[in-house]
Amino acid sequence: GFGLIGGNFVHAAAQSAAMEVFISETIRDLKDIPHIMKLFGEKEIAQFVTPEVFGKPMNLVIPLKEAINNACKCPKMNTNLLCNSFETGFAQTLPRRIETAVEYGEHFANETWATATTPNAFLSNPYIASSIAIMIIVSILLVIYLILRYRRKKKMKRKLQYIKLLEE
Repeated sequence: GFGLIGGNFVHAAAQSAAMEVFISETIRDLKDIPHIMKLFGEKEIAQFVTPEVFGKPMNLVIPLKEAINNACKCPKMNTNLLCNSFETGFAQTLPRRIETAVEYGEHFANETWATATTPNAFLSNPYIASSIAIMIIVSILLVIYLILRYRRKKKMKRKLQYIKLLEE
């Protein structure tokens, strides 16, 4: 019972931490692509990088390329370096760069997953540590109760023997 709950808790916490690292590292790597932050900004880029992109970089490449194409259709953006370079060979390298950013984010997410599921990480979690402490206290109280109950039974048995002896 308790092991199953603890295992699920560790799994959920590790998965959440891994996804947070994946998203932040992927966004950080996307910032390295020239002029992409000028075109979108960090908040808009963050909307594209979701947990659904994990393991599927094309789920990020296609919407980003469409957004860049739509943004570059605007007459004011024609002077933007990203739009000018998008016409040239940069458009062919963009999917690979985005894929590399996603793979880099996945690498850090996998490292985070590996460290979050180690026994040390599990036992250093305050919820788990307090649960273990409570279980130890309850077991000590149970042992004390059983010892006192046994002693009382033994004492009552002796009293009954004295009563029987006095009656005879």
